[in-house]
Amino acid sequence: MNSRQTPNINKNVTPYIVADPIGIDVPVKALQAQFLASLSWLTKSFGRATTRSNTNVGGTTQIFPVCWIAEKKDEFIMIGNDNWQAYSFMVARGTETPIDYNEFDDNRYQRELRIYFWFKLNEIDETKGTELLETLKQEILNAITSVQTNSEFVLTGVEDDPDVIYDGFTYSDDTLTQRLLYPYGALRFDFNVTYDGVESCN
Repeated sequence: MNSRQTPNINKNVTPYIVADPIGIDVPVKALQAQFLASLSWLTKSFGRATTRSNTNVGGTTQIFPVCWIAEKKDEFIMIGNDNWQAYSFMVARGTETPIDYNEFDDNRYQRELRIYFWFKLNEIDETKGTELLETLKQEILNAITSVQTNSEFVLTGVEDDPDVIYDGFTYSDDTLTQRLLYPYGALRFDFNVTYDGVESCN
């Protein structure tokens, strides 16, 4: 891990924004901006996370997502934060697959993108309880539909099971499980995203 990592108690971190995105970072940047602009309850909108691993002294390996913050000088762990009312981040998974590849022309590619949201539900609206998740889900889907980009988003699923949302990541702190239960909540949106290839940006 980066020794300069910002402690999780810091509420004032600034999500990093890619200046000149290419490939899948183009739709990621568009989503990052759209979420912050249209979701009034969202405190922090992070971009695409990188997967890191760490083996502790007991030999147990933890796998977790981190996002760059500030001017890409520090990494911030995305699981287990309760610093804000709500925050989001994204993870690209699997292989970047070309669609009807042509070596003599610009190409389009497809990849799975998981979009994560975490909430303090009682701070967003203390009157609705866990049913607030359904309202937030629709607002997020509306924001994704409204994003201005040349990319295409095909929804493959929405996950709200606390035991499954962070599937593929591991963490040893048992208290983190409690941060997915009311008054907290989380959602994961799984998309197949189609976007222009790197060669289209040259």
